[in-house]
Amino acid sequence: MKFSVKFSEIFKSKKKSPTIVLDGVFFQFGDRSGIYRVWSSLLAEWAQSGFGQSIVVLDRQESAPKLAGIKAYVPYKQYFSRAAAAESFLLEDACRQLGADLFISTFHTVPLETPSLLLVHDLILEIFGGDETWLREKRYCTQHASGYLAVSANTLKDLHEVYPFSASRPARIAHNAANSVFRPATAASVAAFKKEHSLEKPYFMLVGRQDGHKNGQLFFEAFKRLPASEQYSVLVTRSDETLVETNLMKQAEGLDVRFLALNDDQLCAAYNGALCLIYPSKYEGFGLPVLEAMAAGCPVIACKNSSIPEVAGDAVLYVSDTDVEELRSALVQVCLPGIRQKLANAGLAQARKFSWEKSAAIYADFCQEAGAKKVTANKDLNEWRLLRSLQCQPDASPERLDSLEKGWVKSLSR
Repeated sequence: MKFSVKFSEIFKSKKKSPTIVLDGVFFQFGDRSGIYRVWSSLLAEWAQSGFGQSIVVLDRQESAPKLAGIKAYVPYKQYFSRAAAAESFLLEDACRQLGADLFISTFHTVPLETPSLLLVHDLILEIFGGDETWLREKRYCTQHASGYLAVSANTLKDLHEVYPFSASRPARIAHNAANSVFRPATAASVAAFKKEHSLEKPYFMLVGRQDGHKNGQLFFEAFKRLPASEQYSVLVTRSDETLVETNLMKQAEGLDVRFLALNDDQLCAAYNGALCLIYPSKYEGFGLPVLEAMAAGCPVIACKNSSIPEVAGDAVLYVSDTDVEELRSALVQVCLPGIRQKLANAGLAQARKFSWEKSAAIYADFCQEAGAKKVTANKDLNEWRLLRSLQCQPDASPERLDSLEKGWVKSLSR
């Protein structure tokens, strides 16, 4: 595709650092969950640090956050997952036109030849299953990448276990952080939030989806065992107010449960007013809500698995992700003022260990290093190009596609 911008205007001066093309595809989806938070925070830090002058954003549907310190935003086509193979050809063309030394995607998109780095948030798709197209495209991104950035040591460990070839490639760990909006709030702002949403009783808090590995059922079973549970409310927040989880609605029947879509300021007030955040997830790549709650001074109950101990340290109440009675006991404990204050103080101290400024610097250093080397891990580009080409053809033989993919994957390990 041809762009309606003058690249001579973008690249006036002699390049002193690698040109990094960043596909802002995730912003197109309008999903303001964890991945959105990570990329918007990184871009904001890079815009301030000067590294943003190396970044050219492919701005799909002009959905990316606009920051003055980013070198350029190039208007770019809408992404369609059913045309993922064709996207690789278009992205390669864009990278060549833009003089890219390195490609990074905010989600699962990949060019044909330009070296790439992959930011790995988690291995949820691989461990728990999910959309086959996204799983395939994520695998391709992992196979094509010259190196990896992981949001936790646990995620990097899982990456190496699921994709053994990745262990031989460079990697860095840079933890996520809580945005500055998450902090202890004034009593007046908390009171105003409660009044606005008619939260008259003490409330427990859940964040995001609660189905599948998020394990929300554990909380509701424990909550129903609380003595005088009718004296409490449950606040379930999410970024998408249209999200309906049938099983969750059934579990909430007969209980005082509120479902709210909140912006970050409102979410901070909600954390500050809550008895605690309950985060019963069975697996996380990082667990950003845990960190955001701690930064706001909200006590946290979580399950001691995956990356959670790496994020929360000793600052939360840990429970088993299968033990209803253990969670019920923790809910009783966190209602005690002394326990709540101790957890709040510990959480604030733990949250201060994480910084977007520090993590963005780790990312930037690794990107500059990889961009300078211009090394691709994709050893057999002909096989990869042919595979992508055939995937663009609706009548391509599944057997031929399978054979090509296996041949390409085998070439990566040689």
